[in-house]
Amino acid sequence: AKSGTAERENGPADAMFAGFVEDKAYPLAFVVFAERGGSGSQTAAPIAAKVLAACKTMLDTPNRTGKVALNLQRFLWSTTSLSM
Repeated sequence: AKSGTAERENGPADAMFAGFVEDKAYPLAFVVFAERGGSGSQTAAPIAAKVLAACKTMLDTPNRTGKVALNLQRFLWSTTSLSM
């Protein structure tokens, strides 16, 4: 994974964090961009960790409908606070 910070002329910097999971059971790639979030490692990385944990939980949960993306979206919004 790689974190980054994009400086702005005015105001706080933008925070970024990107990477992928090297696990056949959880083949996930991710990018987090937090506008005016400050440091990538301090702001965007913890957000990525929360989302990846939610993804793992959702992928481990039996899915009867086959609608993984929709179920994951609902799961993330209902159980994970992504506010800074």
